[in-house]
This record gives sequence, structure tokens and C-alpha cells, in this order.
Amino acid sequence: MSLDRINLLDVAMRLDPDKKTVARIVEKLDQHNPMLQDAPAFAGNAPMGNVVTRRSSLPTVGWSRINEGYSRSKSSTEQHTDTMGLLKALSETDTALEKIHGSAKMGSIRWGEDKSFLEAISQELTQTMIYGNELTEEAAFTGFQPRLETLNTGITASQVKAHHGSPSGSDYTSIYIVDWGEDGASLIYPEGSSAGVDQKDLGIQLVSDADSNQFSAYVTQFIVTLGLAVKDARHIARLCNIDVSQAQSDTSVQLVESMIDVLNSMPPPDGLNRVIYCHREIIAAWKKQVMAKSNVWFSFDEYLGKKHLMFDGHPVRRVDQLTKSESLVS
Repeated sequence: MSLDRINLLDVAMRLDPDKKTVARIVEKLDQHNPMLQDAPAFAGNAPMGNVVTRRSSLPTVGWSRINEGYSRSKSSTEQHTDTMGLLKALSETDTALEKIHGSAKMGSIRWGEDKSFLEAISQELTQTMIYGNELTEEAAFTGFQPRLETLNTGITASQVKAHHGSPSGSDYTSIYIVDWGEDGASLIYPEGSSAGVDQKDLGIQLVSDADSNQFSAYVTQFIVTLGLAVKDARHIARLCNIDVSQAQSDTSVQLVESMIDVLNSMPPPDGLNRVIYCHREIIAAWKKQVMAKSNVWFSFDEYLGKKHLMFDGHPVRRVDQLTKSESLVS
């Protein structure tokens, strides 16, 4: 048994027909997930987490006349902890393959394999940033959707809006609006470390096969310690219950009107970077609406050095980890 390690057949499938050159692999499984590119990262203020103190009530004030007293009052606060998760992976390659194919070819194969791990990590982190829930997967961190899972979630109630009140299909998705910044949403990492993937070439190590027999292998280790912090919950929003099929055939401005409603429920993004994230099929539907010259809400402008679709001046980003199989929100 290979125990998910590269074997001779894997190597053969990664060579050009001349069997001498390592083939350039077409990465057809790569996805477009720009959340990690947009999100700032800050050191957490607690072990494996970040504690946020929020104002929960204001003091009472009142009018008074001469020779009348006034009552004392105070504000109140509450604390919330956002946690981090530890994402790990190992890549192991039998050193015997190097003797068969040579060190240069083996180095290229290891490099290509390590690249695939980085893509898998990117997809897993993005998926967790959206759908992660530490209540169902304790080792992970909580993403945006569990924080915006109903239309009545206390302080965030005004930030969850339903688009189709009575959708008829089964392909539901959401649009997420995030104000990135230290006082909005951000990624967090342990104090004393750094953000990003800690990738280490551990060189040659003794590893075990399925029968617990040892052999030598080249080992690459990948570790990411990361979490999602939301200091002010008003700076994240969700437009849910979007029937993708209906949205694609909608030639009116229904989705635009719903977006105006959810954006209007949020405070201004003063000093924060507001970004809109949606499924690729919603992007396509919106780009078709751009063709309507009377639509003043859409434009194309530069963001991070590239032309992007904008809604009300905010970049609209395609996220491939956003699904169209979400449950209806009520």
C-alpha cells in the first residue's frame, strides 16, 4: 500500500513522452479564491485566539432643569473570543525514486507536488473562512456563514437579508460583503509567529508503510495556524436565498435592489476595505446587467492592479469555494 505517497506509476504519469523530462502539469483543479489575498492579518491577543471587547449598551442621559438633579448611569461591555485552527499536511516521497529517476528530475517532481499542497491549503482555508464552524469541527475556526446563519441573529439581524422570499429551485447561494480591516474583519495568527504557510523541507526521514516497516523518504511539512476575527459584526453581511437559476434569467434589477438593501444596513466602511464575494454564475449574471447602459450601480475599475467589476464602487470578487447548494435561511 502507498498510504497516499507518490509511487512509480505517479512518476511515470508526470513525465513527457520522451520519459526524460518532467511534464508541465496543467492545474485544472486550481480555483479562484481571492479572500486570502484581500484579508489583512494581525497577531491575536490571546493563545490561539483573539479577545474582542464590545460595547453592549450606552449610558442613559436626560434633560434637566435648574434645581433638579439627574440620575447616574453607565455603559456596559461584553467580550467575545475568536479562535484559531491548526491546518497540517505532510508530503512524503520514497528516496528510492531518486535512484531510479535522478536527483534533478526528482526535485522537479517534489516541487510540483508541494505546489499542489499549497493549492489544497488555499482551498481549505477559503472554504473554512466561509463555512467553517468550530461547533461541528472543533479543530477548525468559525467562518462567515455561521455568524450570519439566520435572519434574526441579534446584533447582526440587519446584516442578513433574503433575496428570493419564495425561491422555486434548489440551487441556492449567498453573496457576502466584508469590510476588511483591524476594526472590521481580519485573519488572526499567534503572537510571536507570522501569517502564512509554514512550509519546511525536513529532508530525509524514516517513515512507516502500512505494515509499520520503515523506509527513508523525503518529507515536506506544511503548517498553517490561522483564524477569522470580526471585531464589529456590523461590518459583515450576507444576502442569502439567491436562486441561481432565477438570478441568471432575471433581466430586471431585483438582485440590484436586494444588494442596495443589504449594503444600506451596514455602517460606512470608513478606513476599511469593503469587498463583495459571490458565486461565479452570479458574476456572469451581473456582467450581463452591466450591458444595460441605464444601470448606474455597476462599473469596471482597477482593484489590486487589475480591472474588476464594481458594485456601488466596491470590488466584486468571484470565489469558487462559494457553493450553490446552500440551505434556505429563515
